[in-house]
Amino acid sequence: DFYNLYLYWKKYFNENKVKSVIGVHTPYSFGLILRLAVKKNIPTFVTSNRFLYRLDKKMQFMHGNFTNYKNIFKKIRPNLREKAKNISKTKLLLRFSGIGGAKTDLITSQNSSFTNKKFGKKLIKNSKRIKILIAPHDFFDAAHVWGKNFFVDFYEWLTYLGKISEKTNYDWYLKNRPNHPGKFKIYQPHTNRVLKLFVKKFNKIKMLPNNYSHNQIISEGIDFVLTSHGSVGLEYAHFKIPVINATNNNPHINYNFNINPRDIKHYKYILNHLYKYKKFKKKIKLNDIYEYYFMRHIFYDKTWIVDNLEKMLDYVGGYDNQFTEKIYDFWLKNFTLKKHNNIVQSINKFYKSGDNSISIVHNNKIKKLLS
Repeated sequence: DFYNLYLYWKKYFNENKVKSVIGVHTPYSFGLILRLAVKKNIPTFVTSNRFLYRLDKKMQFMHGNFTNYKNIFKKIRPNLREKAKNISKTKLLLRFSGIGGAKTDLITSQNSSFTNKKFGKKLIKNSKRIKILIAPHDFFDAAHVWGKNFFVDFYEWLTYLGKISEKTNYDWYLKNRPNHPGKFKIYQPHTNRVLKLFVKKFNKIKMLPNNYSHNQIISEGIDFVLTSHGSVGLEYAHFKIPVINATNNNPHINYNFNINPRDIKHYKYILNHLYKYKKFKKKIKLNDIYEYYFMRHIFYDKTWIVDNLEKMLDYVGGYDNQFTEKIYDFWLKNFTLKKHNNIVQSINKFYKSGDNSISIVHNNKIKKLLS
């Protein structure tokens, strides 16, 4: 079916003069027409109520602007950069206090991974061995959301780690995200089943309960965290715990607060010689983390069209319901001509700028936010 879809769009582009393509997502079958358009140098855009991107051969994936975070941040006036980082610091402290949802830029669920609720008993063993936490991804989600990784999918990555675990003298742990509502409630049990089978096969790895808080894991002592490209790369780095990514196409790559292997051979070397990397924590700079957070979650404007995501999600009844007709009810009830004109102006400014992503510069929010 996917191959037929590719042939259909390829033929369509060859037989029709297409001036522009606007889509909603760059992975899955949604992304097929967008990638073909980019290859043909057709102006291509991808959008939702939280982003608006211009795709090209340098940035073929949505959210792919992370390779330029540092350069863009430098363009912010020096006297405003400190204010920007303070905003990030405040948001992160909220996140680590157990607050989820839009307040802390975690819109998929109100459920936090950093609750202060202690699990009944300590599950991280006291030992002198290196302790590793694997933070898996949902198997149904797009493994290639930012491009190619060291592994073709998340299961192949986990299997690789399982084989490494059998040859090392580390304490290995694995924890899935807390139970989420909506579409995650449908798919997460599948991920849980696969993970349970995985730890049976590779029994040196211990599976922690989904509701085992990251705050408790950190307090009990963990030395390294493994992810493909997850938000733990930011979160654990904040606590000076080294995080190792399994891809160079991860949003933290522009900074030095994570360990980013060059390739799979380098990745294997790092995993087999973790004792050499225990001092990496000294290289982690909190200012880099705050700068990254600002660029990832604030500068590239997630409220470019819906100016209050928290209010919108409350109205429609959660993350999933923003993709139903309820979003139109919310839009109509909050519509004003002034808002409409401001949005049109920001789109025009973004379009004429040639930038890849709409930001708080295009709608002048940067003045209000950092004044």
